[in-house]
Amino acid sequence: MKAAEFNALLDKGTVPGVVLLHGQEAYLRDRILARVRSAILGNALVEFNLETFYGREAQGEEILQSWRTLPFGTPRRLVIVRDAEKINAAGQELLAEAMSTPEESACLVLAAEKADFRKKLFAAARSRGAEVSLMKPFESEMPGYARRMAQERGLSLSEGAAQRIVEEAGEDLLTLAGEIEKLSLVVAQGRLVSEEDAARWSGRRRAASAFKVIGDAASGRLPEALAGAERLAEEGEEPIKVLSLLARQMRLYALSDDLARRGVPRQEIPRRLGMAPMFSQEFMSQADCVGSRAAGFLRPVLDGDVAIKRGARDPKRVVEHLLARVALASRCGKRRGARDRSN
Repeated sequence: MKAAEFNALLDKGTVPGVVLLHGQEAYLRDRILARVRSAILGNALVEFNLETFYGREAQGEEILQSWRTLPFGTPRRLVIVRDAEKINAAGQELLAEAMSTPEESACLVLAAEKADFRKKLFAAARSRGAEVSLMKPFESEMPGYARRMAQERGLSLSEGAAQRIVEEAGEDLLTLAGEIEKLSLVVAQGRLVSEEDAARWSGRRRAASAFKVIGDAASGRLPEALAGAERLAEEGEEPIKVLSLLARQMRLYALSDDLARRGVPRQEIPRRLGMAPMFSQEFMSQADCVGSRAAGFLRPVLDGDVAIKRGARDPKRVVEHLLARVALASRCGKRRGARDRSN
């Protein structure tokens, strides 16, 4: 079945005991996984009732044991296996046999980019549960996806804005989600997004976007960050807006560091912070570079914001100074690496 058909099942409150998600559309996969998780676990104790495995690393026996573990405080458990096509042959055989008597108290979700239905595991999953094909959408479907994504972020797209964003994203839903994510950070909720707004923050400006500038600084790439800031200034970007995004990123880096110190699994941190999946890996790399220093930048950013608004300092110099401070404090910069090696 298609993703839309499976979503209709979820709308009715139906979650099969075995679900096979296959195909290369990562955005649809992640959305369905989130919906299945919500439907089965709700606000239940996730740490006791959710387990995620990765096919290359997991053994069939441990996946099966988790699938057969009784839930705690909720009617069902959820077991997710990513890269299911990489489970070894013995593990695939074991799980295929177990599907002849599926567990009623747990849902097993197999996620694979490619499902070879000549193999017993995928054939059994298709016959015993729900098989969901995650194919890339047609070009004609993309504007509809753009509008729905925008609605979820409290935005409304004009016809021109939807068309412009789709032109940038092509037929890739993760890229489209990234474009909508950017708009949600710079356009007030409830406001109609115009074509001019979309053009201003479109992918064509990604190389010089404020997000990349801040990411370069966090990663210790000071020359790139300063060059990007210069391009933004030439294009008329307001320094106050750059500072606002800088403060936001520093807060997120600080929260990421706090969650990591509290033992939250690395792959779980971006989700807890509401991060779009397509940004997760890059964000975590940047957060690793800044680490616990992130919280210390919030005060200087606020002071810079106040100084600009009072006309006490040159806005461009304030931005450059703060970017330099972040880059020089980064664990990942060449300058810092050289300093560390000399000690």
